[in-house]
Amino acid sequence: MKAKTLTVTDLVAVIAAVLLLGAAAFPALRGSKQTAARLLCRANLRGLGRVLAVYAADNEDDFPRAGGKGSIWSTTGLINRWMAPVTGTEEEAFGVRVTYPGEATITSSYYLLVRYYSIMPDQFVCPGDGAYVFDIRRTEASRFNRTLETVWDFGGCGRALPMMPGEFVSYAYQMPYARDPSNNSSSFGVDWQSPSRMSVCADRNPHLDKNAVDPNVSSNSAAHGGRGQNVLFKDGSVKLLTTPTAGIRADNIYTYGGDPQGTPPVRNGDGGPTGRNDAYLVSEVNYQ
Repeated sequence: MKAKTLTVTDLVAVIAAVLLLGAAAFPALRGSKQTAARLLCRANLRGLGRVLAVYAADNEDDFPRAGGKGSIWSTTGLINRWMAPVTGTEEEAFGVRVTYPGEATITSSYYLLVRYYSIMPDQFVCPGDGAYVFDIRRTEASRFNRTLETVWDFGGCGRALPMMPGEFVSYAYQMPYARDPSNNSSSFGVDWQSPSRMSVCADRNPHLDKNAVDPNVSSNSAAHGGRGQNVLFKDGSVKLLTTPTAGIRADNIYTYGGDPQGTPPVRNGDGGPTGRNDAYLVSEVNYQ
């Protein structure tokens, strides 16, 4: 019997069927990828919560705050010397002087967990954020045989890797720094004595994010398509919330003062918590 050959009409029908099947499967695949990103992000934050608890137990109930008690939040997104000499001091790394408290970054506070508690840099990266995993081997530090334990931050615009530290950390952190050099005691950083429902970490602050599109005061993080953010609370729980008003008494976690909306930051070093219950989770900018 003579074999039947495919006509042009048959071929068009087959191609159309394949395209239809692909179109039907694509949203499901995309949804699975987004779900996986949210789950990995949640696992990252839950792991950070456990290490933060250990850090607090080792440091008189304080959570990480790089640069010393009087440090302020750097307006440049960089510390003084992220690769200070191995024999150097914290004062040298953060530019602490007799008449100036020094400047620290959110990323350098997180980096204390890398430096002293062996947390790997990939745990600070949410797959939905677009951040890069910090690799010290790709930086100028490799020429001096430096290790993760002998530097002070996630890079600092080195020639071999000219990116800001904020490009290597996806997560915002309750702002621990004083707002200006003349008011060093007004930081209201989170510690072990904070309320259990105080937010500690979350996805990147949308007001300090190059990936956010015209964020308004009530915007979610851009990390998960703007649909919500994973939030780590002081009690160690992590929840995916569809609104940033996740703080105590519906406080907006990405703004400072003025519940429930507050004032969004416009740059690094902008604003600060106005009380113990004022959530203000900030991240270093991921742009220069």
